[in-house]
Amino acid sequence: MARYRLRWGLHLDGDALMAVIFFIIERRDRHPIVPFELWKNPTYTVSTIIGFLLGFAMFGAIIFVGLVYQGVLGIPATNSGLLITPLMVGLISASIVTGQLMVRIKRYRYIGTVGAVILTIGLVLLAQVTVGTPEIEVVRDLVLIGLGVGVGMPLYLNATQSAVDARFLGVVSSQIQFWRNIGSTVGVALLGSVLGHELTQKIAAALPSQLAGAVSAKAGNAQAIFNPAATGQMPPPVLLAIRGALASGLHDVFLIAAAVAALAVVVSLFLQEVPLRGRADRVSRPEVERAPAFGD
Repeated sequence: MARYRLRWGLHLDGDALMAVIFFIIERRDRHPIVPFELWKNPTYTVSTIIGFLLGFAMFGAIIFVGLVYQGVLGIPATNSGLLITPLMVGLISASIVTGQLMVRIKRYRYIGTVGAVILTIGLVLLAQVTVGTPEIEVVRDLVLIGLGVGVGMPLYLNATQSAVDARFLGVVSSQIQFWRNIGSTVGVALLGSVLGHELTQKIAAALPSQLAGAVSAKAGNAQAIFNPAATGQMPPPVLLAIRGALASGLHDVFLIAAAVAALAVVVSLFLQEVPLRGRADRVSRPEVERAPAFGD
């Protein structure tokens, strides 16, 4: 254990050192990759934070929903892949509608708040799935998650692009995508660790000690437990108990993702609205001059 703590300590120290070096170099460069002055722009700051939170919650759902279908409900892998499609349908539909609405509504920040609320509701409902839950309810939950994420992705990107000078468009676009990817990476790692820890405990509580030890040894890899070759050799009562343990572990995972989405609801209320570039012809010139773009 001391060796692992030393490794983690070295990694953290190295990451912190590189971050400091990167900050110093970027501050001194005339044309930095990441202008840190952008963080003074409240629209950019809020949008970046929400991008991180949405990435965390979205990929937490996408990565682990396969276990809901295959492990908890016992659906084959091929069918479970098809049943994830509604999430993407909801995401694409919400993105299209949001793009049309936000150029027509003055207080467009509340669209993002509504989207984060829908995402939170979808994750909370997904956390309630048990062994006997109908497939249609999981599909409904995934549609809600897709709608929630689909609202936030175009809205905060367009808002940020409208809040900065044209020369920063590429930077802010890449930064929002970067922090969204960082959120998804952190989310998958953190939620995966929670599931591995929870699943071991849930299986130990659900099975007799002589069976729990053998199954818990694989609990760090849920896919190995629910491999068809392995589940075909399990007595039905044992398999049902393991599925119940997985449902209980995923309950905690999705509730954590829902808490992150709820935090995005709060952060979205602090978005500072600016006239959108796509709506420039609808706004009078004095109004544009009263809300100058960052960097002018």
